[in-house]
Amino acid sequence: MQINCSKALIKELGFMNPQESGIKHPLDSWHAGLLKAKGKLGVVFINDITRYAVVVFELKEPYMHITSLFRLALLDYLADEGIDPEIANTYISESGFFHYSISSDTKALARLTRMTKDIKSFLEQSSAPISNRIVRIAARNKNATNFPFQDGEPGSAGYREYRSKPCKKMVEALRAYGSNPIKCHAVELAIRLDSFRAEIWREVTVPMHFTFSELHEVISAAFGWSGTKVHEFYIMRGINITASIVPSKYYSPKAKAANQFYNKHVLVKDVLPTREIIYQYSTKEECTHFIKVRSVIVNYSENNAICTAGKGNIADLGLDHNAQPSSEGAYSQYEDGVNLDLINSQLKLVRS
Repeated sequence: MQINCSKALIKELGFMNPQESGIKHPLDSWHAGLLKAKGKLGVVFINDITRYAVVVFELKEPYMHITSLFRLALLDYLADEGIDPEIANTYISESGFFHYSISSDTKALARLTRMTKDIKSFLEQSSAPISNRIVRIAARNKNATNFPFQDGEPGSAGYREYRSKPCKKMVEALRAYGSNPIKCHAVELAIRLDSFRAEIWREVTVPMHFTFSELHEVISAAFGWSGTKVHEFYIMRGINITASIVPSKYYSPKAKAANQFYNKHVLVKDVLPTREIIYQYSTKEECTHFIKVRSVIVNYSENNAICTAGKGNIADLGLDHNAQPSSEGAYSQYEDGVNLDLINSQLKLVRS
């Protein structure tokens, strides 16, 4: 594996004898740069093909363990993407020895600088002490952000420009090591809308490495909501709210005495299946969803949620403009109010 380093990183770590390697696969090439935040030292690694970021933080002298730390961090990051551990280990083992060199690729170094600044800004603005968890959240946010990519050389017949997420690109690239790199845990959820006007429910299978931001998109697509950002998850203990998961810093009267967390920072596996949760869409009484875990699937091979059953149509609720059903989810044309093909086609877009 080739690690192309910034001059600042080589100077800081000092122990490396820069050398080039003949990489076996384009996915084996990474860039690495120095990260300093809140008086602590780290290294940002960015894959040259996928733009996927991995951060190793709180480095201590001697620095010769950086290779082992990166290997372990990469395995942890790929596990958070639902990658089969066998495929992740095969990728790392087949990449061979780690070779470090000083990079002269100005475009790649510019990308590295921007990524490092964004991660540093996130860490320094966070009120929480820097920890491996906070660092992974910062990197995860960047890996789930659309970046510009291009295939081929400008002017060539196959050249194209497009935008994609590094996490999605990494999954696609790892297909070179197995036809389906996804092997993860998932939860089967029974979600019931609390309404006296109609019986409305869905059964949905959700990968446990999804964030609660993605779980919000899954529920919106499954029920046909418009996807408004006004929503909240309540973590329950009996009839009491112990914490809430929100999309932004807005005041929550129901959870004013509880902890609040941001939906992009919390994974489904951080909460389920051990806790009970309620999903509140909009502020309407009839937009409360009760969520129960039916079962946990150990070997789930999809990187998207799947709706397996349902009943009822939210168009029958007659809600006003604050909680409109999605025009794309015109489920009323179906006898039972549910079109699983339509729902599942939308669920595939959650991680697109």
